[in-house]
Amino acid sequence: MPSSNSIGFPAQDVRAFFAQLERGAKELNRPIGQMLRQAGNLLGKTMGTSTNLPTKDVKAKKRTIKEVKGVKVRKGMKRFEVTNWRGGRKTTFYVIAANKREANKRREVRVLKFGLAKFTWAQIASKIGSAGSAGGATPQAKRLAKRVGKVAFRFSGNDPFVIMTNELSYALSALQGGENDVNTAMARAARGLSKSIDKQLARKLGAT
Repeated sequence: MPSSNSIGFPAQDVRAFFAQLERGAKELNRPIGQMLRQAGNLLGKTMGTSTNLPTKDVKAKKRTIKEVKGVKVRKGMKRFEVTNWRGGRKTTFYVIAANKREANKRREVRVLKFGLAKFTWAQIASKIGSAGSAGGATPQAKRLAKRVGKVAFRFSGNDPFVIMTNELSYALSALQGGENDVNTAMARAARGLSKSIDKQLARKLGAT
């Protein structure tokens, strides 16, 4: 039974997706499981394209840091004013460091999980094929994405399957509208699969 956080797609897009999957298996003479791996990988990538940088990430990227002059600190050090967003709220605080570069390295200054929502889908895609775009994700976001982006699959035998799970708490709220809306993700994956099959067929015919 699907959870309340399951993502549904228009029925016609689902049919088109599986029609391309079956077409690839037949025309390229490949096992259905092999085509399912490629199709699942494409769907994971399109989900990443459908994911916005959450507002808190966008604001965090606008963090500012500037030196405060005329303030006494110990020799060889400087005081910096940092404006950042934590939990969606604007925060101003101060750090002492030798220079701006060193100040930027401080844990309380760094944007630690920027790009996590988008990169989680890239991580999911990478587990069954090539990775999607990193989207500027920070190293900590990439590490966390490995824990919250999960895939279960079986691509061999008569009953292949793939289940992609995004355990990020705001995965759904980060999905965007417009031409890359999540409702179009399955249709975009189907089109991508169709183009890939056409290219592979062209190469196959060219080699004969």
